[in-house]
Amino acid sequence: MAVLAAISAGAGAAVLAARLLGYGAKLREALSQHGRLARVLLAIYDGIDKLADNISALVRALWRNISETVEGTVDRTNRVVRATRAARTGEFTPLGVRANPLNSEEGRTMLRELAKEDPNASLRTLNQRAKANLQSGRTLPQVGLAESGTELMKVVPRGERVGHHSPFFATREEMLKLTQKPEKLADSLGLPASSESSAYDLYSITPKPGRNPTIFTSEVAPTVEGSIRRQGGATQTVVPYRGDWSEPVYRRTIGSSP
Repeated sequence: MAVLAAISAGAGAAVLAARLLGYGAKLREALSQHGRLARVLLAIYDGIDKLADNISALVRALWRNISETVEGTVDRTNRVVRATRAARTGEFTPLGVRANPLNSEEGRTMLRELAKEDPNASLRTLNQRAKANLQSGRTLPQVGLAESGTELMKVVPRGERVGHHSPFFATREEMLKLTQKPEKLADSLGLPASSESSAYDLYSITPKPGRNPTIFTSEVAPTVEGSIRRQGGATQTVVPYRGDWSEPVYRRTIGSSP
C-alpha cells in the first residue's frame, strides 16, 4: 500500500508540474510585450519554472527509489522460492572430487589454512570444511601463492554482502569473462539456488601489504540440488584463510531484474 500511495503521489506531482509549465509558457507569450509589469510577471514565471523543475526531479527520484525497492523485493522473493523448492527436493551437492583431506598434500595444506581461519574449530569440523572445499572442484586443486597486487572477485545476490569466511572467489580475468553473460553465472559457478539472482553485486579482495596468501585453484564441478543441475566449468580460486586479505570492496552491479 505504501508503494501504491507513493506512486499516486508521484503521478499527481508530475501532472501539477506539467500544468505549471503549460500555464507559465502561455503567460510568457502573452506578456512579453508589456514593459515593467511584464518583467515582474516573467520573474514570477521563472520562479514557477524552477518550482516545476524541482517537482519533476522529485518525481524522478521517487520513481527510481520505488523501482529499486520493488526490484530488490522481487529478487529476494525469487531466491526464497528457489531455495524452498530446492530444500523440498534435495540437498545441494557438488559432484567434484571425493577425497579425504588427510590423504593428499593439497588436503593437508587446506586443513592448515582452515585452522588459521578458525583456531577454535575441532579437527572433525575442519576436516568437513576441507572436504567441502575440495569437492567443489572437479579435481584436486593446484596450490599456489598469491602475489602482491592479485585481485580476486566474487559475486553475491544484489544487496547482499560477502560473508566473512566465504572462501570461493575467481581471478579478475576469469570473473570479467564470466560477467559478460550474467544469465549463465549461476550455472558456470555452480551456485546453490539460494544464491542465484537476476542481478549480482561484484566485490574484490587483494592481499594485505607484505602478505602472499595460499590459494587453491580448480575447475568448478557440476552440482545437483533436487531437480536443479549446474554444469560448472568456471575456474575458481579458493581462499580458506581470509586473514591475509583485505575487506571486500564493492565494484559494480551486473545483470538486471526482469
